[in-house]
Amino acid sequence: MDFLSRKHDQSYGLISQLLGYGTLIAVGMIAAGMALVLLFHVGHSLEIAQIAYSLVKFGVAIFIFLPVSRVVVVLMLFLNARDYLFVGITGLVLAIISLGMNLGLSPI
Repeated sequence: MDFLSRKHDQSYGLISQLLGYGTLIAVGMIAAGMALVLLFHVGHSLEIAQIAYSLVKFGVAIFIFLPVSRVVVVLMLFLNARDYLFVGITGLVLAIISLGMNLGLSPI
């Protein structure tokens, strides 16, 4: 196996680990929030309800952030490889994602 092939495999391993661990963390956060609801019957305590809701909301936010973080990691890998055509393409993708998020979060 030559150097470029090993570096390519390491890059995909990094992306795979990011997505895998990110998914586990997000699932854990959502499961913890749901467990709080089931175990403590949230109707009895407003504080526990707020914590449970926050955990679930943060888990969903992690799920939304994972594909964006993948694009950022790929951008860094292209910068490291000095592949400026793909840096530009990936930067354009990030700009479109950022524009979409800003338009989606802005009040109408």
